[in-house]
Amino acid sequence: MATQQPLRNVIVYLTREEAIQVRSALDQLLAITDDAVAEHIHINDSEYRHELTLTIYTKANIDKFDARSRQLLLEES
Repeated sequence: MATQQPLRNVIVYLTREEAIQVRSALDQLLAITDDAVAEHIHINDSEYRHELTLTIYTKANIDKFDARSRQLLLEES
C-alpha cells in the first residue's frame, strides 16, 4: 500500500458506542465558532488499537495544518 496518498473511498465500521462518540466529537468541533482554530479530536476503539482523528478545516485555519495535510486538502478542493 502506498503511503502519503489521499484516500478516495473510506468505510468506517463503528459500534453503537463508537458512533455516539463520533457524533459527540463532531458536535464539539462544530461548536467552535472561530474559523481560524484547527482543533482536532481523536476517537479510539475500546482496545485503543484503532484511532479516527476528526478535524474541520476552513480557509482561515488551513495554514495551521502540516505541509502534507495542506497539500492534500488543496489538491482535493
